[in-house]
Amino acid sequence: MEDGVLAEQTGNVIFDNFTIAENYRAGVEFYVANFTKEMPSVTNSIIIGQSQTNMASVTTNYTSGMAGAITPRSGQSNITNTRFYNYPAGSVILKTCSICDNLELFTNLGT
Repeated sequence: MEDGVLAEQTGNVIFDNFTIAENYRAGVEFYVANFTKEMPSVTNSIIIGQSQTNMASVTTNYTSGMAGAITPRSGQSNITNTRFYNYPAGSVILKTCSICDNLELFTNLGT
């Protein structure tokens, strides 16, 4: 699976008490999050990069660029009381700005 939680066009939504494991791109990704005054949130959750029992046989491509959470390219998000476990070398816990590496879709953070 590419993302554990992929929230594409959201506002006031709360993902509470989730356990998310082994996602190729990210555990949580918010794409555009400015549809309401309240921001989307992940609370009281666990995000696992790789488990020991279901690990990919070739981890180089699997973990390269993997993220625990990716923030939205517009709007804001909130991650509270969330724990990240077992992210191997080549991965990051928090990546800012969803799809900002694509210049055709880029906007500034927090707009």
